[in-house]
Amino acid sequence: MFRRAGFVYHGVSRAARRRMRRANPRCVLRDHLAQNAIEAAVRERGYGEIDRLLGVLRSPFDEHPGCERYAREPPDWARGLQLSCSSWPLAASIRMRPCGRY
Repeated sequence: MFRRAGFVYHGVSRAARRRMRRANPRCVLRDHLAQNAIEAAVRERGYGEIDRLLGVLRSPFDEHPGCERYAREPPDWARGLQLSCSSWPLAASIRMRPCGRY
């Protein structure tokens, strides 16, 4: 039996599990994660949450103790949420850097 992100795989060999771990990132950037990071930056007037999220996304296949929330399924409120670089003016008050400049 193999468990990962709430799923249980029965009868999966160790070699297959290793291949799955190498091919499937634990964390991917989802719109709700970006939205939460933007809102935290505006609220806290700093980049703490953005820096934490970026740190996880730099090595998405690795475990990041204390950052499990980034690997969870999106919450119900995030269904249909869409962000883009045009969301940038939302946080202009704290001089956030535009997309692509990190």
